[in-house]
Amino acid sequence: VTIADKIIHAGDTDTFMEFGTDTISFDTAGSEKFSINSTGTLASSGADAKLNVTNSGTDASEITSMFYTSGSGVHNQVHIKTSTNNGGDPYIKFDGGGQDMIVGERYAGTTNNLLVLGPGNNPDTKDGIFVQGTGKVAIGTDVFPRGPLHIHEKTTGDCQIHLTNAETGTTSADGFTIFAGGDAGPDAGFVNREDGGVIEFYTH
Repeated sequence: VTIADKIIHAGDTDTFMEFGTDTISFDTAGSEKFSINSTGTLASSGADAKLNVTNSGTDASEITSMFYTSGSGVHNQVHIKTSTNNGGDPYIKFDGGGQDMIVGERYAGTTNNLLVLGPGNNPDTKDGIFVQGTGKVAIGTDVFPRGPLHIHEKTTGDCQIHLTNAETGTTSADGFTIFAGGDAGPDAGFVNREDGGVIEFYTH
């Protein structure tokens, strides 16, 4: 069957499939919504364009999509982009019920852009882990007064770093704690929580 250029839906003439030079396009409501070009690129456009994939399988680990590069040593990039330098944030949202999580970029301009990982609906969250374009990291805050690592406790309680391993156990009474501030005042210190343990300081 040879067709000049279009297959048109009878009674709905602004909905059709059209053949161009090495391209196939699909129009609905009078405008192109989806196309395939000669390189295999798939393109969808429109005010509400989106990809919606629903997998109805029952395996514990269903795969809904796969992006694969078959060439040896070839990198694989998934590119999430917003309008350049216009304030939009590209990100991924995880919604399994309960607290949603996001990972993405908060646009702030040049090296001030932030990689954001934490709870929330978009990268404007104030909680989580933040990485600045300069490489500085902040936890619990999105400001970087000192670097390269800033850890902030949002309450008046101690700000703590707690270190454990397979030998010490993993409870709050195990391991080694570094703390600063707290309800008792502006104290800071080191606590070895292991029986008979010591705190040692070395120089080379």
